[in-house]
Amino acid sequence: RKKFKVSQTEILEIQSEIENIFEVVYPKKTFNIVKDFADNRVLEAATEGGCTYIVTGDKELLELGRWKGISIITADQFLERIKDFF
Repeated sequence: RKKFKVSQTEILEIQSEIENIFEVVYPKKTFNIVKDFADNRVLEAATEGGCTYIVTGDKELLELGRWKGISIITADQFLERIKDFF
């Protein structure tokens, strides 16, 4: 299913920008905590990368609240937490 109308070229440009700004990790451990396979990959990457937050709109992840010391919050909650830094 195509969720976003983005061309392959745009995807590659975005991927390049992400790789320049963020640390890309390749998790060694796998988890089976939530039902959705892809959501478990998010937990793996966040754990491997030592993240402080997972910012998401995913209801199942949000229900966890915290995972291995990582706060799982909405974009609005994240913006509220960082507003004083700008």
